[in-house]
Amino acid sequence: MASDMFIYMDDFSTTGPSQEECWQGAEQVGSRLSWFGFQNASKKRTEASQLQGPWAGTILHTDGVDVMALVDQKKWEKTQNWVAWLQSYTEEGKPLPHKELERCRGFLIYVSRTYKAMIPYLRGLYLTLESWRDWRNEDGWKLPLREIKTLIEAMGDHAPLPVLFKDLPLRNGKCIDIVKAAPRLRRDDVEAMSKLVSAKIAPKVVRRSRKVVSAHYGARIWKWLGYWRPMLHGIRALERRDPEQAF
Repeated sequence: MASDMFIYMDDFSTTGPSQEECWQGAEQVGSRLSWFGFQNASKKRTEASQLQGPWAGTILHTDGVDVMALVDQKKWEKTQNWVAWLQSYTEEGKPLPHKELERCRGFLIYVSRTYKAMIPYLRGLYLTLESWRDWRNEDGWKLPLREIKTLIEAMGDHAPLPVLFKDLPLRNGKCIDIVKAAPRLRRDDVEAMSKLVSAKIAPKVVRRSRKVVSAHYGARIWKWLGYWRPMLHGIRALERRDPEQAF
C-alpha cells in the first residue's frame, strides 16, 4: 500500500501502511513545500499514530482493519444540546429565533461532515430558515415559476413576468427575527436527529473497511429503515436496533 496525502485549506495530512512510511511521506511533502518556498511549520507536526487527534473537524482511528471517523466528545455533547434546543421549540410549537437557528444549522452542517447520516434531516432547517421569503408553499418549498405567475395574475398584477426568480415582485421581502418551524422539521427531522445523537459517547463511523456487504430489503421494512437512512456499514446495527452504532 502506498502513502497518501490529504489537503484541507493550508493543512496537509499523510497516511501510510506503517509508522515509518507515514513519516517518510510527511518528509517528502515538507521537502517539496520548502523547495517551492512555502513555510513548513515543523512545530505543528504530530506523531504518526493509529489514534490521531482532530484534523479538519474529524478524528480518524484505525484498528488495522477499518478506518473510522468521529468527533471529539465536547463537539458531540454540543450537537446533542443543539438538537435538544430544536426539540424544545418544535414540541411546544413555538417560533424559532432566526439568528440562533442559523448558528444551529452551521454547527450541524459541520458535524454532518463526519456523521453523514444526519444530512437528509437538515432539510427542515433550510426550509424553516427560508420560510420568510416570498412564494413558498405550506411546506416551505419554493413555488414553481408557473404557479407564481398564476398567483401574480390572480392578484391583478399583469406586468410582464421576469424570467429570473430574483427579479420577481415581492410581497414583503424582509427577513424577520423569528420563523415558524417547517412541517417536516416538526414532524420528522428533529425526532430523527434526536435518535441519531442519543449515544452518550461519540460513535465511530466506518469510512473504509476490508469487508463489503450487500443488503436487500423488502417494501414492508423499508419505511422503518428509511427513517434512519443509514450508510452501508450501519445496516447490521440497525437490525439490532442499536442507535449507538446506527451511523
